[in-house]
Amino acid sequence: EAQGLIPRICKTLFARMAAGKET
Repeated sequence: EAQGLIPRICKTLFARMAAGKET
């Protein structure tokens, strides 16, 4: 569970950071 959850959180966090940087 954690092995699949961690990458999911990282991906969401990265996408959020990228979106914030673009704006």
